[in-house]
Order: sequence, then C-alpha cells, then structure tokens
Amino acid sequence: MVSTRRSSSSAKLSMPSPAPSSKHLK
Repeated sequence: MVSTRRSSSSAKLSMPSPAPSSKHLK
C-alpha cells in the first residue's frame, strides 16, 4: 500500500492532474 501512495506522490509531482485524484483516494 505504501508503494502505491509513493507512486501517487510521484505522479502528483509529474502532473497536477492526479493531484486531486490522490486526495480523493486518500
């Protein structure tokens, strides 16, 4: 699970699009 969260962080830095997605998942 931690790995997935870390991946989300990377995507967030890469693109602001997944940023809100990560928040929703959290």
